[in-house]
Amino acid sequence: MLADPVAIVPVRRADDTRMMRLYLGDDDTGRALEVGVIDTDEGDHLVIHVMDLRAKFRTYYDFGKGNVL
Repeated sequence: MLADPVAIVPVRRADDTRMMRLYLGDDDTGRALEVGVIDTDEGDHLVIHVMDLRAKFRTYYDFGKGNVL
């Protein structure tokens, strides 16, 4: 899913000044997920958030899937 997301949404974390990229897409079973990734000071990517897609990000997901009129 991270290699081929439906959408990527930048989100500012409440407890940090760093931006998190929220990757939206489906796992291999078709389950819609959101996966939050930040960049570390060493230049690596760190997954800090994974959960079922929430309603507040559904529009981005639907647009990326081509489901928005």
